[in-house]
Amino acid sequence: MTEHFSLRNRSMTITFRGLLTLVTVVISLVWSCEALSPNFMAKRASKDASSSSSSSSSIRGNDVPYVIMKLDQSEGRASLNEQIEEISAMCIEVFFNPDNRSNEFPRMTAPWKELQLAYLRNVQGGDLNIRARGLSLSGGKRKNEMFVVRRVYHTSQKRSSKKRPVNLDDVVNADSLMSLLEEGGEIFAGDVIGFGEVTSKPFGLGAGDEGYPALAGTDTIRPIITNLAVREDCRRLGLGKALVDTICESVTTWEDFDFNEVVLQVEEDNAGGIKFYNKLGFEIVFTDPACRRYDTSGIFLKQSRIAKICMKKDIRKSSSKSGSSDSPLQLFNDFRESLLAGIGI
Repeated sequence: MTEHFSLRNRSMTITFRGLLTLVTVVISLVWSCEALSPNFMAKRASKDASSSSSSSSSIRGNDVPYVIMKLDQSEGRASLNEQIEEISAMCIEVFFNPDNRSNEFPRMTAPWKELQLAYLRNVQGGDLNIRARGLSLSGGKRKNEMFVVRRVYHTSQKRSSKKRPVNLDDVVNADSLMSLLEEGGEIFAGDVIGFGEVTSKPFGLGAGDEGYPALAGTDTIRPIITNLAVREDCRRLGLGKALVDTICESVTTWEDFDFNEVVLQVEEDNAGGIKFYNKLGFEIVFTDPACRRYDTSGIFLKQSRIAKICMKKDIRKSSSKSGSSDSPLQLFNDFRESLLAGIGI
């Protein structure tokens, strides 16, 4: 009886999977036929051209006004959830649905991939929510900070029902807004164009691991930069460097911590990312071949094996450079004080 019941459940499972596959194939065929029709292509091309022209007119050159805002993790639930939904949508588009449109072939997202992206946005949002609310940080021994890059608009440029106030002194490339402000109106932080977070958690670097106190039974606690993303149409404007610099500077101010470096992981096939971090002073430490990532190339979402390169940066060097400069007079005074201290005066 038990064996018959299990066989029946197995056959039902196989039937359900076959039915799901059949439905997916039918939807794909219908979508493919519609997508290849001349009317659909013409409508999509005109829509894509209008969106690309508006995007190019709004984001052009190196004078894009933006602001880096530290996410207030003590905000109300509704406001925090809204921001995390925006962040998750931007990150998932950057990580799993890069903009590969061209003038001849506009990008069209397949229906099964839309389902995959929706699932990934939900997963990403849940993870960010946990860290933002501190639910995964045990006993105050861990710390997490999130930084959001938002495009700054003038009220004459964009209408928005929800305007996040911003101080003009905090806006990068604010000169492009001055002429508009002279005519009146106000500025506000708009859509998310970049994001990055840093979390202190156990992360070992192998043999010779030293420099920080470790919790009992765990690896060394280090600040790890994760989920660094910049929207594709806003790249090459210095946003990524500004995000990393802001994160590193913030880590040096953490109370009850004395971190000397930050670490991050880059997928092995991300040559552009590795080159980018090298320019910012990160050094390769080791490669972890046992990592995994989501693969959205097929009809069904799956996880595939990928090697990740661990990189670290000494933040003491950057902080010392940003501090007071070692002028000849300062070096002389330091030498004089050390000499007097040595002879007991």
